[in-house]
Amino acid sequence: MKKKELQNEFHVFFLGILYSVLKQEGWFDFLKTSRTPNDIMDQFHYSEPELINEILDILVSENIIKKTPRNGYEVINIEHEPVIVKPALFSDTYYNLWKTYGEALPNRLRGNFMKYTQGQNSGNWEDALKSPFYNSMREASFAFVNFKKKPFRLLDVGSGIGASTAQLWNHLYQKQIISEETIIYGLEPDEKFLHIAIHKNIEVLHFFNNKINLDELKKMQDFFPHFKQGSALKIPFDDNTFDYVYTSHMLYLTDPRKALAEILRVTKPNGTIFGTQAFLSKPYTHIWSLFMKVIEGANGYFTKKELAQWAKEAGGKDVAFATPVVFKFRKNSN
Repeated sequence: MKKKELQNEFHVFFLGILYSVLKQEGWFDFLKTSRTPNDIMDQFHYSEPELINEILDILVSENIIKKTPRNGYEVINIEHEPVIVKPALFSDTYYNLWKTYGEALPNRLRGNFMKYTQGQNSGNWEDALKSPFYNSMREASFAFVNFKKKPFRLLDVGSGIGASTAQLWNHLYQKQIISEETIIYGLEPDEKFLHIAIHKNIEVLHFFNNKINLDELKKMQDFFPHFKQGSALKIPFDDNTFDYVYTSHMLYLTDPRKALAEILRVTKPNGTIFGTQAFLSKPYTHIWSLFMKVIEGANGYFTKKELAQWAKEAGGKDVAFATPVVFKFRKNSN
């Protein structure tokens, strides 16, 4: 499936959820008469005017509502209402995750954030992060980097349940790069994810390398990744500590500029930063970011151009992209 077709499929999915959630809230009945953003906030007891305006802009761009005089908005008669269609690449758990985030939108409009791993999301993410959907993207990012066969230190920022760290460890193992002097850390702020990463370390490593007998794998524990709790905005390591820093689909869950500055701080001069990130161009950024913003601390999606700019501003160079989701750059030498 081509990139444009894939993005359109995702867009239809997110639009269907948004329409369903707002319809259940009563938006479209209320907007049968022209209403202002303040009217909407008062009617539904919302407290987030910026998000209200984002939603209104999306609905106007999708020809679901129209602008009227005096900053008003009114619903348009829709012959075919948007429906929720699961994208072909989505597993059932990933589909359920995004539905859950969409259904949390009304609470977010009332000022209440959702935890990334709230409720059943922790288990759903545990399944989703080991799915082929993520595995293929991570493997592409590993192949984009020329790892040198010498001792090095590597940090996985936002390691989640440890799936990305385990898959990276397996990649290096197959390249015969892993040794006692190869030090790999996974950094994760969420306690639930960190607990899974620490206590299911062998299980997750074996998932990505089931050709190794489990008993043999256990004998290699001295080489296993280490996990530490910490935020991308305040990485608990000294300056110039790591030769490589990896991050997978994490930057839109935080302040990406500050996170990139911190990542570069702990990277050695000429060290490599690489990873995966869903880079979206308009109009896709608005509706996808809206769903992401129900999560506490999330800033939403951004473009390749923005990543390149922020990386250079923070002290990076040689920014490159391999696929729609894979990137790498290096830290300046001085």
